[in-house]
Amino acid sequence: MDFLSLQLCSEPLYDSISYSTFARTKVHVENQKIGKGLVKLLQKFNWTQVAVLYENSSDYITIKDVVVQEFVKQDIVVRMEKPLLTDLYGIFFCYY
Repeated sequence: MDFLSLQLCSEPLYDSISYSTFARTKVHVENQKIGKGLVKLLQKFNWTQVAVLYENSSDYITIKDVVVQEFVKQDIVVRMEKPLLTDLYGIFFCYY
């Protein structure tokens, strides 16, 4: 399963050998630009359906909501949205 992370902040997932299909990003731009950029990236790799896992904090919920809204506008199906229940934090997208 392919994964993409926005604002990855969990040390174990930095291991790119163990998690070779996990793309890591760290950006500091407006939420709308994040959504549009992620749509372009997903379209480039033909991702048409995603699941969204996010840190259950107001900052990440806001980012998640803006990104999901952009996905829906661009016909990318969001199959699931769930808060993370572990010590991982950030936002994660996986291809369905």
